[in-house]
Amino acid sequence: MLVLTRKAGQSIMIGDDIEVSVTSVVGEKVHIEVGFRSPLGERVRVGMQAPRTVPAKSSQSIMIGDDVEVSVLSVIGEKVRIGIQAPRTVPVYRREVYLEIQREQGASLPVTDVAVIEPPPLV
Repeated sequence: MLVLTRKAGQSIMIGDDIEVSVTSVVGEKVHIEVGFRSPLGERVRVGMQAPRTVPAKSSQSIMIGDDVEVSVLSVIGEKVRIGIQAPRTVPVYRREVYLEIQREQGASLPVTDVAVIEPPPLV
């Protein structure tokens, strides 16, 4: 498991298609937004807002597909420790590192939000 610390407004990129963002930290509850790139390259967001708030104390996880698990491990002040369990073939980066890699490779990233999809309740 890879463990990263993020604050509200910061993201993690999982592969080229999935972005997990900490949108807010209120007490010990963390609001997380999961976005992915559609087959056409457009950004699509899946909101995880109340009542789909991930409480850090209970160490709940969000499954993305069958292979990727995102867990809130702890909340320390405004910082959130997030665990990412993914196959070794799937790269995981802090968003700022991912964007720098993309710039070096000359890739352009579409930023258009085209849809908001409500996910099923967290289990």
